[in-house]
This record gives sequence, C-alpha cells and structure tokens, in this order.
Amino acid sequence: MDPTQRAAQAAFSRLGFFLLSGLPKGSEFGMDGQVWTVDDFAGVKLIPPGLHFFLFSAAPRLPPTSSAAEPSPSTAGAAALGVRHGILRFYGQEGEMVLEAWDPAREELAPAPSSSSSSSSSSSRRAKKRRRVPARSIPEDEPEETVVSTEYLRTLDPHLAPYPAPSSDQVRRWTALSGLITPATVARVVGVDEKGCGRVDALMESAEEAQELRRAGGDEGGRRFWGKKRGEAEAEAEVTEVVEVEEEEPGEGEAQQAEEDDGEGEGRLEFVRFDARRSWPPGAVGEELSRWSKDKSWLLSEVVRTQLGGDPKELLAELQLSFVLCSLLHNFSSLSSYKSLLALVCRSSVLALPSSSRPPLPSLPSPLLDSDVTLPLLASFLSLFLAQLEFLDPDFFATQLPALETHLLAELEHLRVALSDASASWQSLAQPALASTSPLPPSSGPAAVWSTLVARWNAVAATSMEKFGWDLGLIEGTKARYFELRQSTTKEREGGGLGSEWEDQEEGDTGEIPFEELEEGEDAPVIVDPEEGMRGVC
Repeated sequence: MDPTQRAAQAAFSRLGFFLLSGLPKGSEFGMDGQVWTVDDFAGVKLIPPGLHFFLFSAAPRLPPTSSAAEPSPSTAGAAALGVRHGILRFYGQEGEMVLEAWDPAREELAPAPSSSSSSSSSSSRRAKKRRRVPARSIPEDEPEETVVSTEYLRTLDPHLAPYPAPSSDQVRRWTALSGLITPATVARVVGVDEKGCGRVDALMESAEEAQELRRAGGDEGGRRFWGKKRGEAEAEAEVTEVVEVEEEEPGEGEAQQAEEDDGEGEGRLEFVRFDARRSWPPGAVGEELSRWSKDKSWLLSEVVRTQLGGDPKELLAELQLSFVLCSLLHNFSSLSSYKSLLALVCRSSVLALPSSSRPPLPSLPSPLLDSDVTLPLLASFLSLFLAQLEFLDPDFFATQLPALETHLLAELEHLRVALSDASASWQSLAQPALASTSPLPPSSGPAAVWSTLVARWNAVAATSMEKFGWDLGLIEGTKARYFELRQSTTKEREGGGLGSEWEDQEEGDTGEIPFEELEEGEDAPVIVDPEEGMRGVC
C-alpha cells in the first residue's frame, strides 16, 4: 500500500461522516455556509472536529403518471424547493457517524435506523426530545454512538462529498462565522437530541415570539384564533385567521404542558429574552430612568449575569448563531433576535468607557460589567460583524433585506458615537504604556486592546464602504487609510477595486489584528497633547 492510500485510510477512520438517504434529485444541500444542488448524493465524508451546519431543502416530487410507478423529481427550479431544514452538530469523537434519512411523505428528516435503535418508531420519538443546559455547563450524557461497517461506507464512497481542505476559503469563512458558538450555546438555544444534533428549520419560531402570539390569541379545539374573540355564532365568520395547531401526543404530562405555556417547549428557539423598551433597573425614576431608557448598558450586564452565567462571550455566540440561522436557513425568527442582540451591544454606551471614567452609579441594584470585560467584548463584536459582512453578497441588502441595512447603519452610528466618547479616556490610560522606553508598541493591556478595537472598526468601515457603499465614519481622535479614498470610492467601485493599497491585502485576512502583531512605526498608536487633539493612527 502506497503512502497516499495509507493516509486516506487513516483519515477515513479518524474523521467524521454525515450520511443522508432519500433526498430527491435536484434538492439543495448545504454545509458550513455553502449550498449546492445535488444529484446522486449520500452525504459528506472526512469531517473534522468542531461545529458543522448541514441544511437541506427537498425538490418537489411530481405524482406518478401512467407510465411511471414512482413519483419523479420536479423541474420547477429553486423557487419550488421546500422549507429548509438544518442540523447543528459538534463532531469530536474519532470516526463519528451521523445517519439521517429524508422522509418525502412528510417532507422532513426522519431518524435513520442505527445499530443502537430498538425500533424506528422509538428512535423517532427520542429524536424529537430536547434538553436545555445552563450557559456554561457541559451536557453530562454523551451523544448516542452510531456504528456503520467499513464495507457499507466503501459502497457509499462514490456518492459522498469530501469536506473542504482546512486552508480553503469556505472553512476560513465558516470558522469566522461560528467560532464563538459552543455546545452549550446550541443546547441552550436550539436543543439537542440524544444523537447530539440540534434540529431546526426555517419555520421554527422563537419562544419569545410564541409567548407574544399566545397573549394575542388563544387555542380552542385544535385551532388557534388571532384577534379579539367573538360570540360562538360569529366566530367562524369574524375570526381574523385560523391555523391548525399540532395536537399533543398521548402520554405528555402536565409538566410539559406548563413548559409549553411558558414558551419553553420543544421545537422553539431559546435566545436570551429581554425587553429593550424597558431597559431600566427596577425602581428607576427621573434622570436614572431617562439614562437607562437610552443606554442599554445595565440591561446587557443583567442579561449576561442572569441568563448567560456571567459569560459575555455567550452573548456574542448567540449573535453568531442567529446570523447563521437567518442567512443560511432563512429562519426569520432568528433575524428578529439578531437585530435585538446587535442593538443591545451597540447601544450600551457606558460599557464602552473605562470603569474608572464611568459616572457614579450608586443606585444600581446590580453592577455593570467591568471594562476589562467590555472592551474585549466590543473588539470581538467588531471582528465577528466584519466576518458577517464579508460573507454576504454585495447586493444582499438591496435585493433581500433593505430594512436590515437601515437598522444596521443606525445601530453602528450609536456604537461609533459611544466609542468616540470613550476614545479620550482610553488613550489617556494608554499614555503610560506608550511613554515607556521600548521601541515597540504595547502588546497587552488597555492600550493594545483599544488599538485593536480601532483597527477592527476601520476594517469594518473599509469593507462596508467597498462592498455596500456605507460611510460609517471614524472613531473621533483616530485616522484610517481608507478614508483617503473616500471621494473616489464610487468611481473605483464601478471600476472594480478600491486601489492597490487594499487589493494587496493578503488572501484570507479578515482585518483582525492579533495583539502580538499590532502595527509599528508611523502606523503605531500615537498620543499627543490633548489641546492639539487626541489622535491615534491605526
């Protein structure tokens, strides 16, 4: 056996597989941000450890004709494809297998028989169960292991797509889009079955949406009524809308029904819940109420403290997950959560300040997050938002979600103003570090983190200007190279570039500046006398 064959066999036994049967010809299959139309397709092989997202949208099948005993695939095109279904799965074990089967009659996934399943019906019931975990806990039970013979895999091999190489653009983009999402994030927001899969589809609603809709209507006789309830004689004619409600399976207990009533049942997305319209602490009056109505700093701190186990990275993980579900799965409940989470971060103005520069806040019932946490939080937010902008097509906002563009521009302006207001304070704290005798800029501490944050803002502004024509503006007290090209942006975009200064950017560079590689020389952060104006060049 030559070395190439040995390496292939080693990879075959070490890496994971996703096996899918029954998906009709002409259906869509997506994996980690890329979507294809498939023909004779049985799954994906050689999947590395980490989070992966598989999605499917089945082509419609025409009814059988007199000359054909079986239904045949439709040729109606992408517009006729069914609802998108997705699976979020963390691969970890060597040679891990996930088996799924498409049920064409129900137009949804049905668990495929496995060696550990006693029957297909019992497996189906188990697969529908969900479990939620606290933000920072790890599920105690391991995913159910599926065993597939090597001989069977070899028969499928011609129909298995290989996972892209680690150095590919697709893998780089997916890592940037999902790098903060943890197993706890998926278990908390989506829920996972005993196979370790988080199942979601384009129509899945959030628990918060379900709760609001329940307040607006009611269920009766398996039907859901929207609007004001009328007399029985007028109900059929006057009801605004009637939709079928799935009946509860026998054997479901009262505890589960109570869980449903709270909006925390199976099949719903459990993003963090908060009301941005009531963002002040309990008992706030007067100036305090006015302050926290506009500034969401206390609300963000409270959400992290009470719902995310004190881990602010989980807030960014939910921001990433909501973007993935909206942009790839077309789940619009996730779009609402994405907009709310992004606004929560961008409107937390006090959190952008150093802790020592914040106004006295003695009456808060719980403290704000410390700036040692919030400055890296904002820098990480800009990094993940940059990855999201790079992922979207240039015409995305113009052709698909123009209202989202308006929302993003408004929220980013709030963030720019907050960072501008904090700029002088952060640069003042950086002065001792910059006054040291070392010829290199500081590689840690507030000076380095602030410089990194400014560099990431500039990267977001440059990318959005080149791709979408946005003019986000500068953080006051800073400069950026791309604004020198501001007047000629439109012409150069029409001509196909922003100039050699940006075209020479290394392939795969997201604009994220590692702490140890902050720029030196004339591009290093510079602090001058405040009377002449504080300026940082990044």
